[in-house]
Amino acid sequence: MRLTALAATMAAALVILQPLPAYAAEPDPGKIAPALADRFRTQPSADFWITFQTGADLTPARKITDWSARGRFVHDALTAAAKTSLAAVSPELDRAGVKYTSYPIANAVLVKGGTEKLALDVASRSQVAEIHATPQAALVEPVDEKIADSTRAAKAADAVTWGLEAIHAPQAWAMGATGAGITVSNLDSGVQFDHPALVRQYRGTKADGTVDHNYNWMATRGSCATAPCDDDGHGTHTMGTMVGADVADHVGVAPDARWIATDGCCSDSGVESLLRSGWWLLAPTDVQGNNPDPAKRPHVINNSWGQNAEHNFNDFFRAIDEAWTAAGIFST
Repeated sequence: MRLTALAATMAAALVILQPLPAYAAEPDPGKIAPALADRFRTQPSADFWITFQTGADLTPARKITDWSARGRFVHDALTAAAKTSLAAVSPELDRAGVKYTSYPIANAVLVKGGTEKLALDVASRSQVAEIHATPQAALVEPVDEKIADSTRAAKAADAVTWGLEAIHAPQAWAMGATGAGITVSNLDSGVQFDHPALVRQYRGTKADGTVDHNYNWMATRGSCATAPCDDDGHGTHTMGTMVGADVADHVGVAPDARWIATDGCCSDSGVESLLRSGWWLLAPTDVQGNNPDPAKRPHVINNSWGQNAEHNFNDFFRAIDEAWTAAGIFST
């Protein structure tokens, strides 16, 4: 009887100790943004973005006083966080055979042509925060200020434009704040680098008049691949507002600053080019896209663009702005 009871106890223990079958986590449809869910109702596949619950802790960067070290810390922390996040979802993406790209600046992954089933499989991962459709961004057109003809004529004769007067730029210049020693950038449609009002301030322009575009320009589309150009005119306009200085002495806000740029807004790839540009501005590269150097990042970045009403870019831009801010970059 004792042996029988012992055998029964051991048998029960073996049953208890057997590994339980592995069950996949339940899909969470609530992580699928409504716009993407609606899209899946009418088409079998769609591009979508995956965002994650946690990202890099950039808080320590604020205590780093060395410009180069601070930028390197932020760049490395974002790179490591993106690698961890991608590892959480890449097995499902690889099994599905889809193309995908990680964007460390926002700790997000873009999936090309994913199905609803794939989105639900990815949503079952606890690390995933949300899956949503691609937002769109567009350039913000300059406002045509309406002023009286007499006032317009008087201001046209003045070397300092009304906008500079409004922000008290001449007073700042009188105190020596002309932008000397500062590098600025815009994330825009590009810049005509050889424009008479801008060529001197371009960081790629050397003392002998030759130019070097490495670390000073990144093209997101082929039309401007070899040198900074502007296929819209918008970016040249905004850069002129920042640093322009022409033969008539009409100047931008900081005429002694140097500038670099990308043409990240707003091509057909939309948010992808913005994220690529945001990452490049955090650590500029040579013209081949290699050897990133955070020490060459700008101090100030202008963003004269916005989003349409259908999609929300706020989360992406907030992530970009937080990364820039952590690296000591001021964005407008």
